[in-house]
Amino acid sequence: MPTINSPEIVEVLLSNQGRYPGDPPAALVYSYQTPEGENAFAVFWHESHDDMDRSPYVREVRLLWMRGHGLTDAGRAWLKARRSGETDA
Repeated sequence: MPTINSPEIVEVLLSNQGRYPGDPPAALVYSYQTPEGENAFAVFWHESHDDMDRSPYVREVRLLWMRGHGLTDAGRAWLKARRSGETDA
């Protein structure tokens, strides 16, 4: 699972159904807070590698996008806020 700190990259992933140029298609995209309170994102390429619920290093986990299902309600809200300039995270 790579951690991504760039909201711009996540916006591309969410807008392009889990695809980012040059990378394999994603299976899951999450947002979370680090123990230091910073916003971060996690991308999984295989659903079976999803370990977000078992890690003590993440807080306020939200599933934003899932292969086969698309944007979640949290993902739609995040993308809408991002596009309207309401958030950087």
